[in-house]
Amino acid sequence: FTALLGSSRHLVSGPSTGVAILIQTSISDILYTYFNQASGAEKEILTLQILGQIVLIMGAIQIAAAFFNVSKLLQFVSRPVILGYFAGIVVAIIVAQLFYFFGIPSIQGDQPILTKGVLFFFALPNINWASAAIVLIGTLFLVLFKKKLPNWPHALLMLVLTSVIVYAFHLWYREPLIPTLSQFPLGNPIPILTFPLFDLSLLNKVFPSAVAIAFLAILEVFSISRHIAALSSQKLSVNQDVFGLGVGNAILAFLSGAMPASGSASRSSLNYRLHAKTCIAAILSGLFVALILFFCWPLVQLIPLAALAALLISTVPALMNFQEIKLSLKATREDAWVFFLTFVSCLIFSLDIAFFIGIVVSFGNFLRKCSTP
Repeated sequence: FTALLGSSRHLVSGPSTGVAILIQTSISDILYTYFNQASGAEKEILTLQILGQIVLIMGAIQIAAAFFNVSKLLQFVSRPVILGYFAGIVVAIIVAQLFYFFGIPSIQGDQPILTKGVLFFFALPNINWASAAIVLIGTLFLVLFKKKLPNWPHALLMLVLTSVIVYAFHLWYREPLIPTLSQFPLGNPIPILTFPLFDLSLLNKVFPSAVAIAFLAILEVFSISRHIAALSSQKLSVNQDVFGLGVGNAILAFLSGAMPASGSASRSSLNYRLHAKTCIAAILSGLFVALILFFCWPLVQLIPLAALAALLISTVPALMNFQEIKLSLKATREDAWVFFLTFVSCLIFSLDIAFFIGIVVSFGNFLRKCSTP
């Protein structure tokens, strides 16, 4: 629905890391503050009710923001903020995938990028050389397919071939030495339709969190779609993208346990890098995910995490616009400081906090210039 009703040809929506972390912390805080005595099944039901209300409020706020022309406010977010944010996302993708690259157990919880990098450095003695070999093989496959078969789905071919190699390797050794998607249980993929509970007392408790998460999702969609539009020279309607996002979240509120949608930087950049032409690509990808979950999970769970990591890191160049970064650094001293501050904030804080820091600095810089005759 986000792709169908939006204007971006390449934006792919779905749960993002920042939104997922804010959802988790918000629900935990509400349960701890107001429902400390709840436990067992009661706590699970409360969790789903709180989640449903947050997603519903997010959808309503985003639809209202689109009608009240939120793009007029977002245009004050300077380009260096977005460039610095995406530079931080690139580092975050690389650091996170390095754990899967080398078969090292990933760090649980919301750790800053800098902390993850340090922890990865100290975990280097635990490298799984079999996973590293799969990364090398997968990368060679990607390079070969791009060169010899440019019009073929080289990412899919790489995943299929590396999965076959890993499956044969495990049959030979008779033990799972290389981590695969099988370590993540699927659960029940059939969505359960429900009507979100509208409780005014609960609404007062979740509303502040829902507003913050809704605007974080808006900023993520804005930054991702605007960044890729600059690369593809596409004319963009930010209000239309926010409206599509709001409708998508409003519909998700009626699916029990559904996470709210935001913009996905890695999936959107992969969509752009694989030469998607219209929003039909994102719509079809959603339908294919559903078909794969229902009918192909026994095969999908054989995909090695190292191959997925290699595929994700291969999308990194599409996220970086070095020409614009160079221009921002040379334009004015303020632009350079905004870029570096946003980028360094991404390394030290979580990505959502870093983005807000960059926005505040950008707004402050704009108001400072306006106050000087």
